[in-house]
This record gives sequence, C-alpha cells and structure tokens, in this order.
Amino acid sequence: MKFKVLRSSETGNKISIVEKKANEANEAARQLSKEIGFDRWRGGYWCAFGGVSCVMFKNNPPNPKLWKKQEDGFFPKKNSKDGKELAEKFENLPSVGYDELNKTIDFDGAPWKHIGINFNNDKFFGFVVGDDWDYEPNEDCEEITVSEYKRLFS
Repeated sequence: MKFKVLRSSETGNKISIVEKKANEANEAARQLSKEIGFDRWRGGYWCAFGGVSCVMFKNNPPNPKLWKKQEDGFFPKKNSKDGKELAEKFENLPSVGYDELNKTIDFDGAPWKHIGINFNNDKFFGFVVGDDWDYEPNEDCEEITVSEYKRLFS
C-alpha cells in the first residue's frame, strides 16, 4: 500500500526529523570519506539510513595492515591501535534505525518489517507498507494509487 502525507502535517513533521537525521548521516559519511580517502561505501544493513558496512577505494589500495576485505570492499581491522581508531570512526557515524523510521507513521514492524520512504517531493512524503501488514494509517496519511505514487515520487 502506498501513502502520501503532507510535510506540514503531524506525521510529516515526524518524518522531517528522520529526513534531517538521514541527511546528517549521509554528510557525516561523506566527510569521513574525504578524511580517509575512500570514494564509495555501502550503508549499514542494520539501519535505515547511515552506518557503513564497507568502503571502496578508487585509486589507493588500502594498507593491508589496517584494512580487511569485507563484502565487496574493506573495513578497518581492529587488531592494532590505528585500526581500532579507524573502526571507531565508522562505529560513531550517525544513523537512523528501522524502528525509528517505522515510528514516524506509528507502525510497529515487530521486528522484521520496515516501511519504504520517499523524501523527493517538496509538498509530500511518500511511504510504502506491505499489502498484508496489519497497518492502520494515521488520519493525516492518505492511501494513493501506484500511478499517483509514481507521479509524485519518481
């Protein structure tokens, strides 16, 4: 099921907070990439926004004493002081958990379900829940058709 909600509504205000935190998380990862020298990263699979599960280097292969192969990239080793310091920088990056995202629309994902969210409209937020989920939308959320969702958020 697809929904739209005005950015200025009560639910929209809750989603705005998450949008701001998601942008801050992305910017923090971007700043860390400049500091360390990686050019791409895979977000944390354990969170809706933010976190880093691995990084990729374009030109400079990582020092094997500090970096281990992880997924399709690298992550700091924690067997040295420098590696631990690098890993700590990644672990301290801001993030938004799935539970926090779900709570914006008063949905209890319990624990494996999480909403899809769309921030790319100036007037509305869009979100998606499964057709078979036991979800009762807030009064300020309006269920819409797939075609309207595509028109508003593509």
